[in-house]
Amino acid sequence: MTIPFEYDKNGSFTPQHQMIAVLRATGKNCAEISRETGIPYTTVLKRARHDLFPVYLEKYTAIFCEQRLAHEAEIASRFDGEVGAAFDTLVELHRGAEAETVRRGAATDILDRAPAAPKVVKNAIVNDNRTVIQFPVEIVEQMGMALRLAGQEVIEVESVDEAAASRDADETRRQL
Repeated sequence: MTIPFEYDKNGSFTPQHQMIAVLRATGKNCAEISRETGIPYTTVLKRARHDLFPVYLEKYTAIFCEQRLAHEAEIASRFDGEVGAAFDTLVELHRGAEAETVRRGAATDILDRAPAAPKVVKNAIVNDNRTVIQFPVEIVEQMGMALRLAGQEVIEVESVDEAAASRDADETRRQL
């Protein structure tokens, strides 16, 4: 990052003053500036008390803010450009990885990042080492419709209430 140094008309605000103002604008305190530049701490404090220091500090702070915003916009743009590729990679891993743990991890990452992400039910009763995942009814219906449109077989899923009723019935039968 290049900061143009300027000389005031009477020469009282030197390049050293400006360098200290630039470093203050980046968030460094006087002790850090002294360590970084080798300028004695008392000199840094004295330069920071100059009448023109607040003017230059404000100017350099504005320049850094402007450059930071431009940099953040560039990063956001690059990030947005990679989201699709990252998602495609997760889908490829979910569908094609040899290791079940990799496929499960990719599926979890996809679901965790979904706009209406389902939540894994903690402390749920699990049969056959399956993880119980709780989806809103609307999401289940949308997923079923999407799978049917894609020509996939859709397995009917019971609701939480139906699952609880089924477990209660099983427990009652065992007690009899």
